[in-house]
Amino acid sequence: DRVGKGIRSSPRDVLLASAVPASESGRAFGFHRAMDHAGAVVGPLVAAGLLASGLSVRSVFLCALVPGALSVVAVLALRERASPGGESAPQEGALPSETAAPSAPRLPTRLRVALGILGVFALGNSSDAFLLLRARELGVSLASLPLLWTALHVSKLASSALGGDLSDRVPRARLIVAGWLVYSVTYLGFGLATRPWHVWGLFVVYGTYYGLTEPAEKALVKDLAPVALRGRAYGLYHFLVGIAAVPAGVLTGALWQARGPLTALGAGAALAAVSAVAMMAWERGRPR
Repeated sequence: DRVGKGIRSSPRDVLLASAVPASESGRAFGFHRAMDHAGAVVGPLVAAGLLASGLSVRSVFLCALVPGALSVVAVLALRERASPGGESAPQEGALPSETAAPSAPRLPTRLRVALGILGVFALGNSSDAFLLLRARELGVSLASLPLLWTALHVSKLASSALGGDLSDRVPRARLIVAGWLVYSVTYLGFGLATRPWHVWGLFVVYGTYYGLTEPAEKALVKDLAPVALRGRAYGLYHFLVGIAAVPAGVLTGALWQARGPLTALGAGAALAAVSAVAMMAWERGRPR
């Protein structure tokens, strides 16, 4: 399953990037993320309804094959466009020779630096399962955790649509910085929280971090990558985010066990703040 996710993610993002002009990239990626989060809300509710109706777990999994098969058929019906509107414009940070040469061996320097900053943030971006663990520690009942998880995805859904549209109107790097600052503050909040209601409010605010960053990050990769190297750029982006998940989880778990949740979540908040400062410096150095 995860191999399938790895294979499909980069080509999917290239398809999305190629389907819209640069002025609507954030909106397109925001819509995609919003629909993904909508599935995370509706899917479990449908599964719960099917289980409540008397179907077995095995039968529910078989039912899940239907939308999966329909998605494959829909993708096979797509027709790619080599040069959609807005694609002929040079990308930010790319030299004219890099934009024009289909066999350029290296990604633009500014793109590689931006991906490096994203990688630093990813090292502090541990699994959201730690936040559920924190919720349990603070007294949120086990039965309420699915509702808490649903509330998070509703927040992601709403903020992704708004954040994607906003990233086409303001500099994307600044929106990413805003999202990372939200992440930093909410992680500190989770560490300092003392009541169950604190967790509910923090989860709703935390969801906006996704809406501010996910569409803007993917649109920024499109802005910086020459068309001929876009697949490689998205592949490197997903590689960095994926490979950092292991050390991020190990670091958070080790600190949690040794020093407690405030230290563990505070470390994630600190890395997010450092990444935000680095991204602001990167934004100031962009070509005018």
